[in-house]
Amino acid sequence: MIPCRRGCCKGRRNPGFRWLVCGTGHSGTGWAAEILTRLGHDTTHQAPLNYNGWMNGYIAPKSGVSTPYALPRHVRETPRSLLIVRHPARFAASAVHANLFTHRSDHHDWIYRHWPDMGALAFWNTHTAEMTEVATETVTLEEITTDPPFAAAVFTRLVHKRITVEAMTGAMAEVGVVNTHDQEMRDAIALWGQL
Repeated sequence: MIPCRRGCCKGRRNPGFRWLVCGTGHSGTGWAAEILTRLGHDTTHQAPLNYNGWMNGYIAPKSGVSTPYALPRHVRETPRSLLIVRHPARFAASAVHANLFTHRSDHHDWIYRHWPDMGALAFWNTHTAEMTEVATETVTLEEITTDPPFAAAVFTRLVHKRITVEAMTGAMAEVGVVNTHDQEMRDAIALWGQL
């Protein structure tokens, strides 16, 4: 990773969040924030940790934060962290659908500030390798969104409070799943298998 020139790699520190859920973007960080919050474990999505690092003047942190804009430094300064890794074919299909690597956006600019000159799969590979080294735990999006007992155990370890399978099942029914199983994602996996 090349340090950015805009300063989000240094400077402001974690203002007190106890856990951090991270991923590449289009990896389930928003889903995780919604699930945890419904379970009574307030988790803010992106606002306190965005493409410019920790926000200035953010004084009243909730219990946790979930964001695709975390860097290894942000993970290291948070007591507990969870990296959600989406299958590379599904990430690439979602990134193409969202024009993540072809159209300028805050997320696009953030990626190229830190991992320049990479396409979707090279970024996925490099980001996943770097973040796996520092995250407390790494899980796949496909498993955590479809297996309530597994998800309950993972989130219990993250928040340090017991989450029952029944509560997790209810929260998952309310929130729904990330687009891991729609036709576009099935096609991406089928194509991946042919490579």
